[in-house]
Amino acid sequence: MQTLNTFNAILKEDYLGPIRDQLNNSTILLKRLQRNEEDVGGKVAVVPLLTGRNAGVGARREGDVLPQPGQQQYDSANYRVAHNYGRISISGPVIKASRKNKYAFVKAVDSEVKGMIKDMKDNINRQLHLDGSGILAVVIGDPTNVEGIGPTVITVDNTRYFQRGMRIALVNPASSTPGDQRANVGVLNVISKTANTITVAEAVHTDAADGDYVVCDGNYRNEMMGLGGIVSNANGRGPAPPAAQLTVGGIDRTVAANAWWNANVLGNGGNARKLTLDLMQQAFDACEQEGGEVTMILSGYDIRRKYLALVKADGRFVNTMEFDGGFKTLEYNDKPYFVDRHFPNNDMLFLDESTLALYRMSDFEWMEEDGHILHRVPNQDAYEATLFLYATLGCSACNHNARLTDLRID
Repeated sequence: MQTLNTFNAILKEDYLGPIRDQLNNSTILLKRLQRNEEDVGGKVAVVPLLTGRNAGVGARREGDVLPQPGQQQYDSANYRVAHNYGRISISGPVIKASRKNKYAFVKAVDSEVKGMIKDMKDNINRQLHLDGSGILAVVIGDPTNVEGIGPTVITVDNTRYFQRGMRIALVNPASSTPGDQRANVGVLNVISKTANTITVAEAVHTDAADGDYVVCDGNYRNEMMGLGGIVSNANGRGPAPPAAQLTVGGIDRTVAANAWWNANVLGNGGNARKLTLDLMQQAFDACEQEGGEVTMILSGYDIRRKYLALVKADGRFVNTMEFDGGFKTLEYNDKPYFVDRHFPNNDMLFLDESTLALYRMSDFEWMEEDGHILHRVPNQDAYEATLFLYATLGCSACNHNARLTDLRID
């Protein structure tokens, strides 16, 4: 006879391994990142940093006073570990119907687990490309023109990170409180990529305004640090108000003495320009000049098409590389050039992967501190299970990486 203990074992033994494999190998960035659990203590990953060299060196004539002794300069970055969750729910009738047949239960729960894996993979991958703020888009114009009625159409600066059924909220850009949001939560039911609008079934809160941040429900300032924050020369990726910006590793880049913590950002003052091979080489060289070694180039699909057009116009062959797991990619300077659908438009990253790591307190695990994976849902004829990951992206040398930005995609 099947029991809840048997179901717990099925979720743990039959599902946990494949779930970990699918999530850890599902995107090129997550697959390639090194893991670090040794430097994580409590809720923080502490990463030692070399900030300066020993200045006690010099050339002298015979009999001259020797150079003053010096020492290496050190600091540390403290990365807050983010908590990410994926939940599934199984009804009582499903459990009852499968009491004598393990495979009936497996078939019933399989679609729920697979759906959760897909959504969690998508969410984690998006976070790895952003800056920990959880900001998906910025509201353009006052969204309260149909307030009190619903549905509400909201114009945003981009729709890249939205999906139907997603629960979203608006946040006052002056807020610096993690998890904060106005008292309006909506479920997306229409997304127009051409008009840059999203539609929620509910009426928005009366305070909603132009410039509000759009976030996943509850995620504001609670997400993992990502490349958007790390490969930058500001707190956070863009010119958002200071309250929304998160420091990288707790080091404030607005302080002049912390300029050593900036990544190499090759911009054009916000003015879009064409991608050129010379610009790519400048970014590549900027990493090497700071002591880094580019091991990976990353962009979105639009910029990759621009790169392909460049090399073809230059009469060059487009070389490719193939990696474990079936990943095949272009190359530049004998380095792999990958694309990702969550990568922001208008940018290209040149990464020294030896400086990056996924600092984690756990791998993907089921919540089972009380010995059970399945837990009764209060006041419902259902049970639920929760998968979690406690981790964040961290960097030990931001200046070994570069961002080429303000690139045209039209």
